[in-house]
Amino acid sequence: MERYARRADRALDRYLSVGRHPGLREAMRWTPMAGGKRLRPVLAMMVGEAVAGARAATAALPVGVALEVIHNFTLVHDDIMDRSPMRRGRPSVHKKWGDATAINAGDALFARAFEVALDAPGPDAVRVELVGELASMVRGIAEGQQMDMDFERARVVTRGEYLGMVELKTSLMFSTGAYCAARVAGAAPAVAEGLREYGRRTGTSFQVQDDILDCFADQAALGKPVGRDIRNGKRTLLAIDTLGSLKGAKLRRFRAAYGRQAAPAAAVRAAVALMEGCGALDRARRFARREGERAVRELDALPPSPARDRLEAFVYFMTSRTV
Repeated sequence: MERYARRADRALDRYLSVGRHPGLREAMRWTPMAGGKRLRPVLAMMVGEAVAGARAATAALPVGVALEVIHNFTLVHDDIMDRSPMRRGRPSVHKKWGDATAINAGDALFARAFEVALDAPGPDAVRVELVGELASMVRGIAEGQQMDMDFERARVVTRGEYLGMVELKTSLMFSTGAYCAARVAGAAPAVAEGLREYGRRTGTSFQVQDDILDCFADQAALGKPVGRDIRNGKRTLLAIDTLGSLKGAKLRRFRAAYGRQAAPAAAVRAAVALMEGCGALDRARRFARREGERAVRELDALPPSPARDRLEAFVYFMTSRTV
């Protein structure tokens, strides 16, 4: 992963060194170049290599970088909507430059992603398909984000509704990336569709693990405040399970922090302890592992190779990471 991520870093740096306005260029680069695991370009390159060898990993790199740029565009806008002051251990774009410039920088990243995607080699028909897939993906992500915001005001959110939101907001980027990388590598549509499903389940397991880390990770390692989802009243798998499991005084203690921006740190810690005590944490971890196992089964259509093995290991990394 580090080898792939270093290639993605170099490409991202190159692709984002554009534009005539130095201030906007700096704001565009602020979040993407602050770091990150580069999971989306890593996945794209690994899929390309598993389909057709090392050259196909290079061919899939523009797809992966386009995904990373889109991912960072959503982070810039999400931080505005959530009023998040920090991202990757430093001030978020809207805190450093203000809302207007942050919105503009996000829009510029969104446009740049499509320019980057068109650098992918191959027949024009495949490149047109890439643009269509990415456009549909961004619209789906926006729908998922709206669902996520709506959930904060809803009285009840079911597990199924949550997973439907995750499929759009998070998993869609992994599934689209895996599909597009496979197509650029020359995979037949049926093989590419299997890898789309691999990406979807991998993305779901990633999001559930991300929800877990928001409550249970080390704050310094995570690079953002722990327990933010609790204060924001986010309907995560953990929260939905906890709200359905607790009763009486325990439920009241949980609600003393849940959805309350000004909740003291002690109340948030108590809410986290209640999540663990009622078994919601263990159930969320088991769900993430099961989704990962189902993702791995989708790789059976690929021939055995070290690259295929890396795709399998990638899933287990996603469900066991600590940051």
